[in-house]
Amino acid sequence: MKISELTTDQALDVLCVITPAVEDIISDEDLLAEVIKKIVRTEETTKTEILRFAFEKIAKIIPILLKKKRESVFNIVAALNGSDEETVKKQNVIKTMAQIREAFNDKDLMDFVRSCLKTEKSAS
Repeated sequence: MKISELTTDQALDVLCVITPAVEDIISDEDLLAEVIKKIVRTEETTKTEILRFAFEKIAKIIPILLKKKRESVFNIVAALNGSDEETVKKQNVIKTMAQIREAFNDKDLMDFVRSCLKTEKSAS
């Protein structure tokens, strides 16, 4: 469910639940180190090299999210879908992946997460 589909009261409850989980994820040093890595491009950089770089980055980020930050991910998915962590843990993985994809495609939610990142950077 998109954050914009919630009532103000529901959205505030969801934001209260997911904010600590988002903070837990964005404060992970290993994750941040991977996210800020950029490919050094030259005129000779091929599309294959760019794709390899992207896949290497994804291969490092996914284990951080799904091993180290699994509970936070479950917490966010559950809160956004009016569920609880136990339900998310037991539901079909395809449904969970669709819910995660929907959250990443929710512009308003991603704007909120980016604002948390800006706050995190300014606090450093």
